[in-house]
Amino acid sequence: MDELSKSLAPSPEPHKQFLLTPPKLISAVILLIVAVYTSISFYQNWWPWNVYIVVDPAYTTAPSATPEWKTFIGETVYTNDGSTSFSIMYPPDWKLIDNTLYPFGENEDKGIETRIILGAGGHGAPEHQREVVFPSGTARYYWQASDEWVSGYATFEKNNATYIFEVRSMPSDKSLEYERIFNQILSTFKFIEPIDESGPFQCDEKNGCYGTVNVTGYTKIEHRVCPPDSPCGTDVDYVLFYITKVDDQNFSDYLKEGSGNAFLNQGSFGLGCYQQDSSRIYSVNFSDKGTAQNIITGSDMEKLLKSTEQNPVSLQATKAVFSAGRGAPECYSYFRNFQLVEPVDASTWKTYRNELFEVKYPANWHKEGFTEQLFLSNEKIMEQQQDLIAGQILMDFTKKIIFANYYPAEIKDFQSYLTWWIEQTSVDGRQVYFTKIKLGEIEAYKANYFEDVDNVTAYAINEKNQGDFMFIVVYGSKQSAQLVEKIISTFKFTK
Repeated sequence: MDELSKSLAPSPEPHKQFLLTPPKLISAVILLIVAVYTSISFYQNWWPWNVYIVVDPAYTTAPSATPEWKTFIGETVYTNDGSTSFSIMYPPDWKLIDNTLYPFGENEDKGIETRIILGAGGHGAPEHQREVVFPSGTARYYWQASDEWVSGYATFEKNNATYIFEVRSMPSDKSLEYERIFNQILSTFKFIEPIDESGPFQCDEKNGCYGTVNVTGYTKIEHRVCPPDSPCGTDVDYVLFYITKVDDQNFSDYLKEGSGNAFLNQGSFGLGCYQQDSSRIYSVNFSDKGTAQNIITGSDMEKLLKSTEQNPVSLQATKAVFSAGRGAPECYSYFRNFQLVEPVDASTWKTYRNELFEVKYPANWHKEGFTEQLFLSNEKIMEQQQDLIAGQILMDFTKKIIFANYYPAEIKDFQSYLTWWIEQTSVDGRQVYFTKIKLGEIEAYKANYFEDVDNVTAYAINEKNQGDFMFIVVYGSKQSAQLVEKIISTFKFTK
């Protein structure tokens, strides 16, 4: 028997049959690896909860975007103050509608449901199964699958905010292809540092012109006719603000350089359309943060429309950063956050106080207070009715300010509180956005919603040391927005 046969012959000593010679050791290791891999694959693809993770090295090493890719600049859905802005690139053959990408336009032609939602957002980290490190940070992935579809999401986190990128309804037979594209898109993600647009008006090469300015002037209404076959949609009565005084050279230069279009001139700028049927001045404003709606009603609107060159008013307006151009609608304005500026004498105001909070209000206003709620109005408050089924207080909500301090016990932080209120107040799919503002010494968040029904404004305040939250809703107030915010600026937690 040759040497090779001897080395492979069975040993006559039974106790030596289990010794692992180097060749046997290598074989055992290989078998172990195969067994583990098979077990993992079975676990990932056949776990009763149907959790799905692709095991593919190419998935985590997708190439970067190519030069012809397009750029999307947006913000997570729960803010519009620039605090969660981001940029991301996507393939040119994908179609972008709002903040949702559709592959190759197939959704229009063939009803394909596959889509990628850019920048859905929230606070706190959703559960995840794996992590992938990209240039801008770590993405956490979660996948779920059925026999026909694969869906999931990936998240980035920064400053307690979660940036969620969601994939819906990928056909199982194309899921790996779409997942690679999704991963390639994520590799281009970048956080955009927020810009303080409430500060002085300024211009730079990177962001263009932005900031807040105070001007004095008066308004004129211009009837604009929409000619046939033109891009405009309808005739409008447009309100222009003519400036008589401004102490800001940067703003004056901006007006001069932008002069000559329908919404901006050297001595004036647009406020929006006067909609007499709705008793409001309405405009829409685009920015890198998203689209904002401006609504001026009540005494603010009356003072603006009655102003003249001999009897001017002072107005504050904010120009947001906007790096991309697009066609503007008839009721467009280059500005947002309009507010009349006039002195408010609070020396004779009354103070409401309970064990939780206090606030000052005009002496001629009416109040109805409870431990967790306060109702203020410049008109007599109607008799309350208790809804015994829902356990809620029903009132005439016209022209009132409501201070409310109630929320689920599981709410522990302010961002979760804002998210909860957004979910409570969003109606018919319309999203509510909060913008961070400063009212005197108070740091608050402000939102406008239900614009089609009434001019409703909400404010949210948190007590940083004790973790208490206050939600303030202004229903169709005929008082000046400046007066309302002066009232809110006196708010204090007392506990």
